[in-house]
Amino acid sequence: MFITMNNVVGGGDSWICDEYGIPDERIITANGNIPLSFTIPSTEYGYQVYVECADGVAPPKITVPVFNGTTMTFTVLNVTADQRGSSGNECKISVRVIK
Repeated sequence: MFITMNNVVGGGDSWICDEYGIPDERIITANGNIPLSFTIPSTEYGYQVYVECADGVAPPKITVPVFNGTTMTFTVLNVTADQRGSSGNECKISVRVIK
């Protein structure tokens, strides 16, 4: 799902990363609706949310992201114990940057 895409001229894709350059992967450990915010590098790029959950379970849905300056915010909807898996931390969210 493409979230937004403006002035794309190439340059390679990457992931939203933390201050150390490591991809920012959020682990969902609670049930219910989980709001998340990611700091985006530019409003000129496209973004694709990647949701991973326990094996054999459909991932939770997300709301349409809202962009506010350098922040992208959305809610992961109705996360269940099955989606989080037996360890309780198998639901992971990351955001791909499409340049």
